[in-house]
Amino acid sequence: MSGETTKKTEGIYTSVLNEFNGMQNLFIEKQNEKRRELIGKIEKLREEKTKRSTSVITYTTKLTCPAASLIMVNQWDVKTIYTVLKEIPEGNDIELVIHTYGGLPMKARQIVELIHAHCEHFRVVVPEIAKSAGTLIALGADIITLGPPSELGPIDPQVPRKIGGTDEYVPAWSYIEGYEELMKKSVDEKGNLQQQYYPLLASFDYPFYKICKEIWARLTRR
Repeated sequence: MSGETTKKTEGIYTSVLNEFNGMQNLFIEKQNEKRRELIGKIEKLREEKTKRSTSVITYTTKLTCPAASLIMVNQWDVKTIYTVLKEIPEGNDIELVIHTYGGLPMKARQIVELIHAHCEHFRVVVPEIAKSAGTLIALGADIITLGPPSELGPIDPQVPRKIGGTDEYVPAWSYIEGYEELMKKSVDEKGNLQQQYYPLLASFDYPFYKICKEIWARLTRR
């Protein structure tokens, strides 16, 4: 008897789950249809105003956990943007609608260079958030369009670092500044390291500091 009840219960759960997944897929499809409709309207408006063809790209990274490597501006995004650009007629204006907390600065630079190589005019639209590497992408455009809720942020590139076996992203400039400030404090008037600062200095990863310095130098190089 209990076996029959279990099978019936499992059947109910399966039906509910299938119904939920079906509703979720329908919602996603409706959202995609709405997105395509809005993109079409933007492209039409731009063409009427500029007399040039415009292609709109929407670029969103997940915002619930910005430290996770798979949801930041990274190499996969460069490949995706490159693939999308190949489908766009060369010479079209590009309008990038971006929504991100940021990611790897060198990948942001690659995205900007790819888009500029493909188009005459590059516009970035920030409906809400384009922080860190997202701000870099916005600054690389010919025109940035912002609204009252739009946010850009300070440019402090996030550098991956292994901590406890997992990748975590550390703000490069904050790490550089923290290390150099500590070094200044730890040296006495004769240029010797003061013993009380040894534990704090040991907590810093000097090779990682050098990596941060190199990335910052490459990022700020004209």
